[in-house]
Amino acid sequence: MLIRDARQVRLLEQKIIAAAAIKRGFTVHMRQKYLYVTGNGVGPHKFLKGWTSAQGQFTRLFRNKQATKDVLKAFGASVPEGALFHAHEAERALDYAGYLGWPVVLKPDTGNKGRHVYVNISDAATFRNRFSTIAGTTQTVVVEKMVPYSTEYRFFYLDKKIVSIIRRIPANVTGDGKSTIDALVGTKNTLRKARGNGRYGRFPMIVLDEESRALLSERGLTPNSVLPAGETLHLRKIGNLSAGGDTISVMAEFHPSYAERMEAIFRNLPGCLLLGLDVFVRDHSQPCDESNYTIIEVNPAPGYRMHVYPWQGEAVDLGGLIVDAIFPDRPSVAPRNAPVSRSQFLHVIKKALLRRFRMNRHMR
Repeated sequence: MLIRDARQVRLLEQKIIAAAAIKRGFTVHMRQKYLYVTGNGVGPHKFLKGWTSAQGQFTRLFRNKQATKDVLKAFGASVPEGALFHAHEAERALDYAGYLGWPVVLKPDTGNKGRHVYVNISDAATFRNRFSTIAGTTQTVVVEKMVPYSTEYRFFYLDKKIVSIIRRIPANVTGDGKSTIDALVGTKNTLRKARGNGRYGRFPMIVLDEESRALLSERGLTPNSVLPAGETLHLRKIGNLSAGGDTISVMAEFHPSYAERMEAIFRNLPGCLLLGLDVFVRDHSQPCDESNYTIIEVNPAPGYRMHVYPWQGEAVDLGGLIVDAIFPDRPSVAPRNAPVSRSQFLHVIKKALLRRFRMNRHMR
């Protein structure tokens, strides 16, 4: 189906790409679930959610969290120390957690949107319980040392440049001194729904589920408790937008050395066109060094919503930037989705395996 208006497209990321492509006079089609774009003698390239066929094949590695960390560490990036365990290795994983030192984080090696990610685990009983939960959904579990600072940011890497930085804040409400937590959630959800109409897309609602109620219980609160005026209460431990988190555009506030560091790391890796980098930063106003940041995960099919429609701060024309990167006015001779050469692949994997071997030898 020929697309003449982005409103014909349902999924937000595809809608954003379609709008930018149509504005530039490119040809846009919809076939089954894929959006196809052709322009400036390039393409067609496919788009589905945050994924594009213009992406290099090497980025498939980023679907596995532990392999991602091993490769990044081999190229000098700061990542959490951790290891991968099979679902039946709960006791061996517990021994490793003791080696790392509490607290630790448990999560599936594959997955997204923060599902089954458990942070700040500080005892064996909780560890076994959370490990069992994850093992019931996947074959492999990552155990890693918890980063001592927890301000989370999403860097958007595009065509060798960082083009946006978003602070991700867990779902939260702020007290007014008279409303219950349940009522505050309802009020904020009303606002999120109102801002989700029209050009803003949809902001996921905050849900008082089992996790939220457990966090309330830890603080001696219930959904019927009244928060003091001005007090902010987090209802999640992680800042995923899909779980009702807030997104604040902060690139202008960051020391430029962080963008420079991320660009230097990912330029070393073949085929990386666009990536979402989840990074914890201790103090974004200070220069970047190994003690001040940690790359937690890399998403090869990142969402666009938080950058195009942040809850607060300046929006980024991400659709236009992506379309211009994939369909430049003067296409390069080499296609952007050229397969990774054998020598490139072996170089990256060799460095990662050597690093893993040294760590295992140290544990013996």
